[in-house]
Amino acid sequence: MDLSINLAPNNIVGLSLKNPIMIASGTFGYDGYGRGIPSGMDLSQLGAVIPKTVTRHPREGNPEPRWYPTSYREAKEQNECIYLNSIGLANPGIEAALSDLAPIWSTWPATIILSLSGNSPSEFAEMAGMTKGVAGFEALELNLSCPNIESGALFAHSADLTYEVVKGVRANSHLPILVKLAPNVPDIIPIAQAAESAGADALTLPDHATGDLVSGEYYRRYLRDMHIEFAQVFDAPLILHICGKTVDRMEYIAQTGMAAFHYDSKNDPCESMNICQHRITLVGNINNPETLYSKGPEEVRQEVLKNLDARVQLVGPECAIPLQTSIENLKEIPLAVKQWHKQHASNN
Repeated sequence: MDLSINLAPNNIVGLSLKNPIMIASGTFGYDGYGRGIPSGMDLSQLGAVIPKTVTRHPREGNPEPRWYPTSYREAKEQNECIYLNSIGLANPGIEAALSDLAPIWSTWPATIILSLSGNSPSEFAEMAGMTKGVAGFEALELNLSCPNIESGALFAHSADLTYEVVKGVRANSHLPILVKLAPNVPDIIPIAQAAESAGADALTLPDHATGDLVSGEYYRRYLRDMHIEFAQVFDAPLILHICGKTVDRMEYIAQTGMAAFHYDSKNDPCESMNICQHRITLVGNINNPETLYSKGPEEVRQEVLKNLDARVQLVGPECAIPLQTSIENLKEIPLAVKQWHKQHASNN
């Protein structure tokens, strides 16, 4: 099955990925830059890795404590339903990233996307210029969804500021540009259009409809039409992700015209497929904390088979993967998929 995708088809360089599975910025290794990743992890199986965002100058981040509870394991043991973090974009700065980290990234058999955050449009443009001629990454992500400006505001709250940032970066780099926008705006479409018109090759639209916080009726009344407009306005395949139990709005999600819906393990695969009726591709929904993190390959296999037997089109983890997840459990997902397809091909 060919899962390859070009995220920047209109860019002279392009951004062709083996598949659409990417490690999100800030989640790769203990430090966000790959430290502690098991030596046996086959990075070539991923579509891309986005290391943690870097800024123009080093940042120490927020004072301790930065986590509550202090670890994912502690939260699980305490049955804590709230897990908070306040890191403050601690990072070594772009100069260290380019001189010390990029040479390491260049040895990885994976597509790397460098994530940038700045205090002003000119600072973003300056950092983009600094990346010229440096190997180790194939695209730039502009993190406009964290508080960037000294006042604590976000560039992604303003169409004009978003346009200025992207335009400055585009002038200083030929690499594909991915723009990460913010969820808490009255109307995200003009901001997304500003990024696109300034030269963005791809957009990341955030999850603003978490299943446990937003009801199905709320989604129908306030979000469905906006998602339909997304699919109509942007000439690109869009993947929607919503955490939590969402069967109460899958009928409405299937009406949006989006290419795919990445769904949570709280939803039954058969029930979800029966609702969607192939109007939208489903992606998911292997349980992260209870299966991938806490159990073994056989339990992972059973969840994969449950999705495949329901005819879910793309099987993978439900959301962000816990850091210390067993590599054997992760490998079991593509292995089980391949064996399922081989068995069903022979039966036919």
